[in-house]
Amino acid sequence: MRLDTFTPPELVRELKGIRDAVEKELRQRKFAFIPTGKDKFFEQEKLFGEAVHTAFPSAASEIKDAGNCLAADLNTAAIFHLMRAVEAAMRVLVVHLEIKLKNKALKETGWDELIKLIDKKLKERREKYDNSKRKKRSEWSDLKFYGVIADELNVFKENWRDKVMHTWDAYNELEAMNVFVRVRGFMQKLATKVTENN
Repeated sequence: MRLDTFTPPELVRELKGIRDAVEKELRQRKFAFIPTGKDKFFEQEKLFGEAVHTAFPSAASEIKDAGNCLAADLNTAAIFHLMRAVEAAMRVLVVHLEIKLKNKALKETGWDELIKLIDKKLKERREKYDNSKRKKRSEWSDLKFYGVIADELNVFKENWRDKVMHTWDAYNELEAMNVFVRVRGFMQKLATKVTENN
């Protein structure tokens, strides 16, 4: 049908019909607005940087989801995903430290047990170092590094992981951003020595 065959009232009626159909379709859709400044978190594949993305591919989707939650002001959900990213990195650390599990698969072992196993392994390494006649500077450096990592895992568990998993707390934007910065720093530090590929 050609436009020049419409009379002006018919053209107005047809355009109104198109507008009404578009409005009806749009009313059935929901849109979210990402404010300027928060768009830097939205749909970012490498939100914690290249090194973390490469070192912990099993945490990639959790990190991306945490960023999307921050962008959308879903602060408690952001912390939930951040703790899942930490958990993925913790499981990689367990493999890296060559910790043996009894009667359970790694993915079925909870935070409490994994942290205890990491602490036990580091205590054994520390005792071996202390009893060694020839102390290696590199071993002392490793002990300090892994000790800080283990301490941070305990902080995550006590302050956020347990609370967000058991619906004890809800978090605001400032709290979520503080956890984001802390988890990012933790994973960037861990990625300097630990990766899923080694």
